[in-house]
Amino acid sequence: MNFSLSIQRNIGFGTLLDVGYTGALGRHLWWRRNLNPVPLGANFLPSSADPTQPGRPLLAAFLRPMLGYADVNIIENNYTSNYNSMQTVVRRRFARNFQFGVAWTWSKTLTFVDEDQGLSAAANVETLVHPRVWNYSLASFDRTHVFTLNYLYTLPRPGRRSMNICRSSRRLHEWRRCKRERLRHMLRWLWRELKLAASPLRGRHLSAPPAAHLPPHPGHSSVNKCRNSRRVRLARA
Repeated sequence: MNFSLSIQRNIGFGTLLDVGYTGALGRHLWWRRNLNPVPLGANFLPSSADPTQPGRPLLAAFLRPMLGYADVNIIENNYTSNYNSMQTVVRRRFARNFQFGVAWTWSKTLTFVDEDQGLSAAANVETLVHPRVWNYSLASFDRTHVFTLNYLYTLPRPGRRSMNICRSSRRLHEWRRCKRERLRHMLRWLWRELKLAASPLRGRHLSAPPAAHLPPHPGHSSVNKCRNSRRVRLARA
């Protein structure tokens, strides 16, 4: 069961503040309980001494309630868990080429075991003391503080007033697009090379893409030439 309550407020400059409470409750989850544990302190009792080896206790199989048996586990849907957090988010939507977001979560997770299916060792509950007294504590995956920050800034497009700013902005814009096209070209070349290695044409090898086949340098004035990536050619052995 999940529940939440949040309050939002505009704090100016196109920025939104969101403060809320989020909780979650788990009921009738599965744990694994041992019905045949070795009693606490049984190894130190005089009745547990091994007559064939003085000073040593008997094997654990002879000290359990069900003699001759090891662990007898039963899976029960008896435990609960809860999660409570305060979540704070400051977000500015994209405007004037800039946006950012900040999120901070302060939370606590309490549970009996760290696994809710009862299939692994993480679902074992301690039976030497009452489970609801001994096992209820912070979960191993509990994170008290979680902080994230993200931002985005785009360079302005070239205008008409300043030619120097126009040229630099245009080159940076072309550089970003050229880098993307060059990366796609190299990934396609690597994929063809892997396919060739697994194909029957093992007698041939794939030559590295020459510099002439790669997209031009980011400083090139034409953006369209960045997209004209040629196919990779097979070189004779």
